[in-house]
Amino acid sequence: MEELKIKFQEKLLSAQREGMENVIRHLERLGFFDAPASTRFHLNVKGGLMLHSWNVCNTALMLLALGLKLTKDEMLAIRWHMTAWDLPFHSSEQKANLQMAREQAPLCTVIQCADSLSTSLLED
Repeated sequence: MEELKIKFQEKLLSAQREGMENVIRHLERLGFFDAPASTRFHLNVKGGLMLHSWNVCNTALMLLALGLKLTKDEMLAIRWHMTAWDLPFHSSEQKANLQMAREQAPLCTVIQCADSLSTSLLED
């Protein structure tokens, strides 16, 4: 996992966005690089969340290579990407907000699909 951590950090830094070093330090403090992806479903191992994030990123990049164009909707997609999996536990207001996000930003649905494909095809 240490090798993946280095690759993950290099990928973040390759974006050449101001403040990315702070983001990496914050992820480190939060335990992102050591946390499991899930405690009940997939990648319940040290570094599982990082591996899952890497897999989702790679899957999304494959979709982009097929012609998908990114827009400002990235933030909405990141915010809502996990919501579909625990939807039964959300209030009607949260469900309406998810639907509105999907209507405003189709990327939300694409990222949810990439997450599902990564979980199903790439991870144990």
